[in-house]
Amino acid sequence: MSALPDPLVRLFLPFRADEPANPTLAAVVVFAVAVLVGWSVAATAPVFETHVSGTTTVDNPERPADVFCEDDFFDAEGCDEPKTIQKELAPHAAKTATNLVLSFGLAVLLGWPVAAATLWTLTGASEASGTFGDVLAGTGWAFVPFLLPAAARPSLVERAARTFDFPETLDGVAAAVRSILVGFQSEPLTALSLVALAWSAYVFAGVARQVRGVSRGQAVAAALGPAILLVLLSAVRSSFGPMPAEAVGYGVLFGLLGTPFLVAPREMIEFDKQFELVGFRNTRSVEPEEWYVSLHRFGGLALVGVGYFVAGGPALLV
Repeated sequence: MSALPDPLVRLFLPFRADEPANPTLAAVVVFAVAVLVGWSVAATAPVFETHVSGTTTVDNPERPADVFCEDDFFDAEGCDEPKTIQKELAPHAAKTATNLVLSFGLAVLLGWPVAAATLWTLTGASEASGTFGDVLAGTGWAFVPFLLPAAARPSLVERAARTFDFPETLDGVAAAVRSILVGFQSEPLTALSLVALAWSAYVFAGVARQVRGVSRGQAVAAALGPAILLVLLSAVRSSFGPMPAEAVGYGVLFGLLGTPFLVAPREMIEFDKQFELVGFRNTRSVEPEEWYVSLHRFGGLALVGVGYFVAGGPALLV
């Protein structure tokens, strides 16, 4: 038994953790990490407003389309307004960073159940020891390492933005801001993200070993699953470019729908059963088969995974 406090054991000596992690504490830890990661992005908004300069010509949103202004039939108002206006790039850059705060936080919150389900599956699903709740609680600590890039993000972003040649279009500036925030324009930030990912995989391995009872070799192999999946999803998601703002809302919706089935499928089945068996006696005598429970869990994983992908989580976390 280690003399270190339990949180430090979870992070630095996960192979020596004697008991499963406290699920409530794990949830608090993950939420705190999500908040701090979001804060690290919010803190960069003034940086971009300082280092981005210039204006660009855009269509005037106050002026109706030409089809309405050129035809007297419509008698549209605002046709006297100029067709184009000058828009400053600095406020747009700062707004882009601010709009990504929620997405970065969701990258942590939605990534947690996805990583836990992946580890649970790769260690034998329901065939191995330990419950999914124990795996979920243990993997929550694996997101603490991502505070490393979060802590350094404001200063490293400032260093990158200081010398970056920002495009002179709104879309170009938005893409540049996103690229800098995730570390594509900062080698130190990228390095810290990779260190955090490796540390996270180490914690995953400890959970697989101590909670699931697999061998050290199997634990290491299983721990690589969530890490590799995260990197692959990040690469694929980045190739799609930035999603529209409403994609975050859809991601949250999918996540909310899938999480109950992923975390507590048996309870969801039993809850649904109470409505199906209204008017029957001895409803408690009906128990779902394990494969049926697993089917619901994988369905929940699919929903959360889609939400995680749509919201852009993988590309923001790594």
